[in-house]
Amino acid sequence: MNKYEVIFVIRPDASEEAIAKMSEKAQEQVTRNGGIVLGLENWGRKKLAYEIQRFTDGICMKMDFEAPGDVVDKLARHFAVTEEVIRHQTIRLEKKKAATS
Repeated sequence: MNKYEVIFVIRPDASEEAIAKMSEKAQEQVTRNGGIVLGLENWGRKKLAYEIQRFTDGICMKMDFEAPGDVVDKLARHFAVTEEVIRHQTIRLEKKKAATS
């Protein structure tokens, strides 16, 4: 399994309850498909570099997880059909190389 990091931006007008529900559903997508959530951080409300769907700011979330490669596609599909998520980006984290002497 590979380690991944996903950052997703939620609409700024979302309620605290909706944010918690979105986070829970994202974690559920990973665990249901054989992955392990390593951490979830709420970065809070941030000003966006450019307007996305007429929003100039959004609530940024970061989730680290370990999962098979197909989970990334399923998570992306989940974010695509969810109205509250206005942008998402997933990257695969590099494996640490052993130090050579």
